Amino acid sequence: HHCGRGFWNCWMGWVCLKHRRWLGDPQVDLAGFGDALAAERHWRHTLAPRGVVVGSPVLRLAEEAALVGISKSATEERAERVSVPSPGVLVYPETVALARVLTRPSFLDLACDPDAPGAQRRALVEREVYRILPEGEDSEAWRAVARAWTMVTDLSDLIRDAYEYGMQMHEGQFRHSGKITAVSYTHLTLPTSD
Repeated sequence: HHCGRGFWNCWMGWVCLKHRRWLGDPQVDLAGFGDALAAERHWRHTLAPRGVVVGSPVLRLAEEAALVGISKSATEERAERVSVPSPGVLVYPETVALARVLTRPSFLDLACDPDAPGAQRRALVEREVYRILPEGEDSEAWRAVARAWTMVTDLSDLIRDAYEYGMQMHEGQFRHSGKITAVSYTHLTLPTSD
């Protein structure tokens, strides 16, 4: 993707800040949607250094969660401020916010800890998702919680399996079944034999 006036770089999300344009198809003028511009700044400051790129599974999961969880009144209000209101544009701020949470090492350490009680881990996921997508009369934020919870339990199961099989955990990048990437958490290595 590239802006009509410039080129897209891997450290960028879906927004050209210089020209205030959405880089998806179709390109959209975002001058009236400052929340998307702010989200792009968060992307570049937080997500890009964590290795999250456009099309990352964790980003797709965050966008899907935002699409199903955001209130309909919020998307309708935003649609009035954007010339061509595509769903991805309208939920970009929540997508970036969810991706930031789902890749935050402190969140992952707590939420994916296989030794922590499930109720405590679930409460953390709910608190973080509802902070971004508040429950409302016309929202279904519980659906976003369900998606985030599935990711967390999948990662937790892998960590538990790693411990069970004697694999050691190291700082680095964790890739899960091709579904979750760029989650700056851990990778697994076989133990060395002494």
